[in-house]
Amino acid sequence: MAAKIDNAALQDGYSLYHHAIIFDEEGNWAVVQQGMNPDNKMARRYHWMSDGLTSFVSEPHVGIISELKSQNTLDMTSSDSIENQKICVELAKGGVQNIKSSVYKVTEMTKT
Repeated sequence: MAAKIDNAALQDGYSLYHHAIIFDEEGNWAVVQQGMNPDNKMARRYHWMSDGLTSFVSEPHVGIISELKSQNTLDMTSSDSIENQKICVELAKGGVQNIKSSVYKVTEMTKT
């Protein structure tokens, strides 16, 4: 689940290549994943912990560590992305034609 979120819901240009999950005797866990961005040749690490986790899709990370902070990152797990989340659900519910129409509109807007 953590890998799917960090690869799909967090669109930052880093592809995951390393995953580790650690458990203790009480059943607590931590996930540490690392991704590489082929364009800037930088790595980024994603940290998850079961302690305090309330949702896998809403602010699940205890930390994302990288030397480079990009302004072009789309984090669909962020509380700042609630409107984006709602729009994605509406698009998915609307069917294929709705998605095609929306993509066409955005494409036309970016041409001007």
